[in-house]
Amino acid sequence: MVQNTSAQATSQTDKTAATKEVSEVDEMAAFKQEIYEELAEIDKMNSSAILSNSVHITEDGFKRMKEDPAYRKEIMDWLRADARASHGVPFGVHVTTTITGAGATCYGANVYHDDSAATKAAKKDLADKKAKGSFYHSDRTCADRRAAQRKRDSEYVASER
Repeated sequence: MVQNTSAQATSQTDKTAATKEVSEVDEMAAFKQEIYEELAEIDKMNSSAILSNSVHITEDGFKRMKEDPAYRKEIMDWLRADARASHGVPFGVHVTTTITGAGATCYGANVYHDDSAATKAAKKDLADKKAKGSFYHSDRTCADRRAAQRKRDSEYVASER
């Protein structure tokens, strides 16, 4: 009877440990989803000059943001400021941001309107390669369509005048 009780206690300890481990994994997954949604909101702030935007976050980056709210606020405020600043950019940009536990770095490939089609394609391919495996990625094709529609609308209004 004593052996049976200790076997049950061992089983319960294993279940408790598994539950704790699963809850930590679930908690991190929920945190990552929260960060993903916040990045999607920040991406809406970008101008149409941002052709593609990818964010890579390492596991130690997630861990530090989760454990240190000041670090999370610093990173997200930096991304928001970068999104607002994108409205002053006179050319298209493919942006890749990497966030680690030590900080963040940003890489951009400028695409000018007078670049050749081959150069534009090469820069897009480079941006797509850098975006592989990213936590968050958006292509600004919708923004491009909106910008083109605004241009057609303004031309129509000008022709009607």
